[in-house]
Amino acid sequence: MPSTSSGCARRCCKTALVAVTRRHVDCIRAMATPPSQSTKDDDGTRQAAVRQERRLLAVDVYGESALHLAVRRDDKTMVKLLLSVAPSLLVQQSMSGETAALLAAAMGRQAILLELLSGTDAKRIAMLTDSRGTSVLMAAVARGDTKAAKYLIERFGADLLMLPNRSRVAPAHVAAAHGDADFLKAALKVSSTVVHCADSFGCTPALYDVQGGSLRSLRFLIEQSKDCLLATNNKGMSLLHVACIAGDDNVVRFLLGKMGKAAIEATTKDNANAVHCAAYSGHTHILAQLLGCISKKKRKEMLTARDSRGNSALHLAAMGNHSDAALFLVEAGAEPAQLNLKQQSARDAALARGHGSVAGILAVAKASKAKNRRSIAIPSSSSSSQTAALEGQSSSGIRLAVPLPKKTSSSALSSGYSSAGESLDSPKPECCFELHDFANEKQIDDVTWRSEGLKAVDDLDRFLNEFDDEDEEGRC
Repeated sequence: MPSTSSGCARRCCKTALVAVTRRHVDCIRAMATPPSQSTKDDDGTRQAAVRQERRLLAVDVYGESALHLAVRRDDKTMVKLLLSVAPSLLVQQSMSGETAALLAAAMGRQAILLELLSGTDAKRIAMLTDSRGTSVLMAAVARGDTKAAKYLIERFGADLLMLPNRSRVAPAHVAAAHGDADFLKAALKVSSTVVHCADSFGCTPALYDVQGGSLRSLRFLIEQSKDCLLATNNKGMSLLHVACIAGDDNVVRFLLGKMGKAAIEATTKDNANAVHCAAYSGHTHILAQLLGCISKKKRKEMLTARDSRGNSALHLAAMGNHSDAALFLVEAGAEPAQLNLKQQSARDAALARGHGSVAGILAVAKASKAKNRRSIAIPSSSSSSQTAALEGQSSSGIRLAVPLPKKTSSSALSSGYSSAGESLDSPKPECCFELHDFANEKQIDDVTWRSEGLKAVDDLDRFLNEFDDEDEEGRC
């Protein structure tokens, strides 16, 4: 950092923004020095004072003040000086509503954040949010700055901890999306209600954990309250439904062990079960895991079950252009000729969306099934059968189009967060669902928080609604 300069003249900088850029301390002080009083010209003195204040409080095209700029430049000396001469800069917000304290938290400037929140009005400053409702705590958690986040909740308590953004997303939701179990532990000491807080989409921290594949954090929340397992969002999607869409096989296995096989049959408000959700996303390894938990009779029921639009799991796989999932479902016993409410088979649905390759696979599979009905080996409770299925090779010698992956990465949240999935070194038998602790912590990308809901919550409805719209246009 360059040394502080006194400036070539007391008033060489037109505004405090320029002075911060040049680090002209004397120019800042000059702007804060009251103009000389003159009994003959009081109006002139007042106008001079107004001009000096304008120079000190000047903002750039983004509405950011000199204090914002000092934070961006990580210049603690200028921050202290500006606070001493113009404390009103603390509450000045940019065009996006960011205060200097919020910016400091978002950029990980811990020392400067402590300086900005050292005054008697610190709590009011900490509670100010930007145009999306992001607080200093939300920004610190989003950055993964657990040390700063813990300091903030220890100092300002539940009021700041439970302060949500415009979508009712609280810091605990963001921490869960990061898999930040350490912050959640600290948060629970401040308020036990943090476990069950729901955003405007009805999503609890546990649902965010599942969406991001944060198994360590999820296990912690469930240990604190088993009621977390009962969480559903506004569309009736359970933890297992979201896990099947996200596609982390370890999370799915863990939830099946905790929630039981009945969770596979549970339906959303759209009458979709867990098999529908996995098929929609094309997660063949999840389909194998779900179908391997249930009897052949129940498996047939799941494969023929229809959602509120009459779509089977095979329909959803075909509509999503998931060739491997569609082929797996057919070989597992799904009926290609089954019709939805539009009187479409899975092949018809694929053709309606322009997925010729899937339609061709289904046509061949239907003909082959009529001639020689074969069923793919579904992983059972034995370790050997599960291992064979995970390798993409059934005991009867039937091979999937693409071998089932042993490990999966979690999908990104629409909120902007993405993470490397947690996985085990080797798969465990289906009869033993408890997972070992992971050796490596999750690494989170440093991304900007956007106040939106879970991607998995909205995708399925949007996908099917688009399909309905296309059908309406076709009839017109």
